[in-house]
Amino acid sequence: MENFSNEKINLLAEKVVGFILTDDDKSAIQTLKPLLDARCPFSKLDFLGKEIGQSGIDANDNFFKAFDEIIDYNAMGGFVVVGQALIQFLENDFEKVMNKSREYIIKGNEWYVCDIIGERSLGQALVNHFNKTIP
Repeated sequence: MENFSNEKINLLAEKVVGFILTDDDKSAIQTLKPLLDARCPFSKLDFLGKEIGQSGIDANDNFFKAFDEIIDYNAMGGFVVVGQALIQFLENDFEKVMNKSREYIIKGNEWYVCDIIGERSLGQALVNHFNKTIP
């Protein structure tokens, strides 16, 4: 396992966000591939997802498009990154986060995808927006 320090993860997040903001999703996913293909602790992937999500709150359409690309890569770590990033959009785009979470669980079609997305974006929605999430 390569050493992915928080500093390296932060730099990676900045690079990925830069590509997403310029609508270069292909470069964003190419930048993420080494991390997604490696054995990386979920805590590091969560940190990366949070950093990416926090940077995208004001440019959410670009970010949701990039999240689709990350999910399409179909790496377990990608679901962690996107699930954590989606949490950052709950306040401003609740319905879209709920719809995307459902879409990604169906697309992933594995028990662990439901677990990963469920404990991140859907779980946080239940914690912060219980009455709104239940329906």
